[in-house]
Amino acid sequence: MTHPGDATTPDARAPAGGIAVLRASLCTGRALWWALLLGGGALLLAPLLLVDVPPLLDYPNHLARAFILAQDDRDPVLAAMYGARWSIIPNLALDVVLPPLIRVLPVHVAGRLLIGLALLLPVLGSVLYSRALFGRHSLWALGTGLTTANGMLLLGFLNFQISLGLAPICAAAWAHWRERRPLALAGFAALAAALLFFSHLMGLLLFALLIFCHECAQVARSRQRWSDAGRRLLLLLPAVTVALGLYAASTFGAEATDLDWGSLDQRLIRAMPFVGYDLALDIASTALLAGVLALLLWQRRLRMPPSSLLLLAVLAGLALLAPFGFKGTGYVHARFAVMLAVMLFAATRPVHLPRRTALLVGGVLVGIFVARQAQTAIVWHDHARDLVELRRVTASLPPGSRILTTSVDIDEAAPGHYGLLRRQMLSDGTRIDGHVSALMVIERRAFSPFLFANLSQQPMMLHEPFYAIGQRTVSIPNLAQLAEDTPDQAAGGAFPIAGQWSCCYDYVVLVPSGAHPGFVLPSLDPVARSDYADLFRIRPPSAIAWLP
Repeated sequence: MTHPGDATTPDARAPAGGIAVLRASLCTGRALWWALLLGGGALLLAPLLLVDVPPLLDYPNHLARAFILAQDDRDPVLAAMYGARWSIIPNLALDVVLPPLIRVLPVHVAGRLLIGLALLLPVLGSVLYSRALFGRHSLWALGTGLTTANGMLLLGFLNFQISLGLAPICAAAWAHWRERRPLALAGFAALAAALLFFSHLMGLLLFALLIFCHECAQVARSRQRWSDAGRRLLLLLPAVTVALGLYAASTFGAEATDLDWGSLDQRLIRAMPFVGYDLALDIASTALLAGVLALLLWQRRLRMPPSSLLLLAVLAGLALLAPFGFKGTGYVHARFAVMLAVMLFAATRPVHLPRRTALLVGGVLVGIFVARQAQTAIVWHDHARDLVELRRVTASLPPGSRILTTSVDIDEAAPGHYGLLRRQMLSDGTRIDGHVSALMVIERRAFSPFLFANLSQQPMMLHEPFYAIGQRTVSIPNLAQLAEDTPDQAAGGAFPIAGQWSCCYDYVVLVPSGAHPGFVLPSLDPVARSDYADLFRIRPPSAIAWLP
């Protein structure tokens, strides 16, 4: 006989059982996986809510170029300066996707949507590749979120970042369907090769490495190795043909193969999986991740298939030995370092972790992620204030103005004013504010020479005389170069129009002006000043003639 208050009665058991079931469901691996995926994705995107133009070095140039392409020559001021010229060239992801978005959305909303895509795609690619490789979802694969906001993203290399997600997605499809639909997959691989070529060549290379390592592992396990290798090679032939054909037909493929190896100290910094705004945090994050990997390897808890071992070895070698520059493309070895960091999470999986080890590993990775996102949020929030100042001082610029950006070098900063300048740098010393005045192309319809109008890499050209101005303005001058009366190699590089800026430009924008407050030059008339940017009108001497 039971009593009303007895715990064994059906009425009493049902609520308790329901709560137990609810608790169990919330603690399942699948629920935790989805919670971390959605929560981590939201935290990745959160800094985009703090500023309309994030401080990514090349991003203002890419955004301005996409804005011009979206106009379709309807704006007569911009059409007189810039024009579209499409051809077979790589690295077109932003130029293809962003202009249509700008036609239907505010330009800065469209731009941040693409940045969000560049942040999330590597995580999605890592998740799908890990699922194809191991047959199940893994919490470990979500660790890619640690590395997706990497130095390449902060430099504004969004095409590379997008291809970093597309490559493992395409490779996951190959690994999953390889034995089930081999002939159809050969056609898919050819389409993937074309997609990745036009997204970014480094993504195409990553896709090739993933497929190569997968096929090597499959052949090594096959009893009929040579016949199987030949059959697999035939399936890859369409993709190889498409990739090589597009490269040979492109103007980029015809460029001279110039190599730049960079300095050893910079190579070592950029080879870290984490490059952000603070070197101490980058080193600490790298050390903690290395410690996690060492712990898992020591306990023999990290599963690494032969294909993954080969892939990681190749990427590590390229991160250390590849050049810094190749055919005008920079940070080549650093891009391999980012690939290595992503594939550490996508191509491996911890197994049978003791509860204490799992909590330790999870806590360390979440701690790194939160710390780095907090730092990004602080920097981007401060940059929003900088943009307010920039827009205030440039509000009076008339359409068609020709703007020269000048930067304050670290050795030119006034005593006690280094903080603002250091906030404009990554941990490897790279300036991230050099192209911020490209926003004036969008917001003031002004001319800026640095929109990456290289016909071998971008679908845009400059009309004369703006092409001649861009050719003669070889870089962004510092204060010493701006003040030179004649070109001088000793001043840090020859500027063909040094001391003759009035032949080509109407205004000078100085950033960050707070690093050298009160800067004056006889040939410049101050128009507006702020804590971040100063605007000067160039005083034209009568002896200077216009460009021929």
